[in-house]
Amino acid sequence: MRRIDKEIREIADIEAIILQAQVCHLAMSSGDSPYLVPLSFGYHAQKLYFHSARTGQKISMLQENPRVCFSFSNEEGLERKPVACEWGIRYRSVIGTGCVRFVEEETEKVSALDVIMQHYAPGKFTYSASSLANTAVFVVEIETLSGKSS
Repeated sequence: MRRIDKEIREIADIEAIILQAQVCHLAMSSGDSPYLVPLSFGYHAQKLYFHSARTGQKISMLQENPRVCFSFSNEEGLERKPVACEWGIRYRSVIGTGCVRFVEEETEKVSALDVIMQHYAPGKFTYSASSLANTAVFVVEIETLSGKSS
């Protein structure tokens, strides 16, 4: 990180940013084609959990190349200054990399879906057999994380 004074080093602070975020931006690539998609997610034990349709561009790309990059940001407000080039946005962000693993076993799939659901609402959830069969679930095994505050 170029601006060490803006780096967030404590894992608890980085995890707080992730847990406050509502959307994860997940970047993947196939050949020389990058692809970035905003997704709902869950986070637990330094792993990210996602669900999706079983087919589509995202799934095809992840099957071809499971390496991903992801980001989260929590905007805290606009800083207005007298000079236009001095304006800025106060934010806290996290960027990381990892590798995708698809979840096929039903018990693990239900646990992963519970992590996702718990991110947005407390409670106990049930999933129909057809939903489980028609839903792809994948986990990002996180390899790197960095946080920044401005």
